[in-house]
Amino acid sequence: MLEPNNIKEFLSLLKDKTVQTALTAIVIAIFSFVGGRVTVPNCDIDGVCKDLTKDKQTLSSQLVKSRKECREKKDKALADLRLELNAECAEKISDASAGSDFDSDVHCAICIARGECKQND
Repeated sequence: MLEPNNIKEFLSLLKDKTVQTALTAIVIAIFSFVGGRVTVPNCDIDGVCKDLTKDKQTLSSQLVKSRKECREKKDKALADLRLELNAECAEKISDASAGSDFDSDVHCAICIARGECKQND
């Protein structure tokens, strides 16, 4: 049992402002935890799996869309580059052939193979 002297010390300890603040904080923390636990529904596997499946489908569709957009951009860039390089090549060929004389009696195998000139037999 508690002696009267100990009870007086305990009561004087409870009257201390710091102890009251600490006890109040502990009580609030306990009630907050219990209140939160009571109000939150239980975590069941069906709900979690449904959320994960939904997230996976969303991410998969975003990934497919992103890959499709990237592929379209690359195809367009390559087509533009091909046109640009063909134009530059044609310009260089016309610049090179502008100042040269072509002898129709001389035919090279590459020229004939490409169908640029015909072989006189």
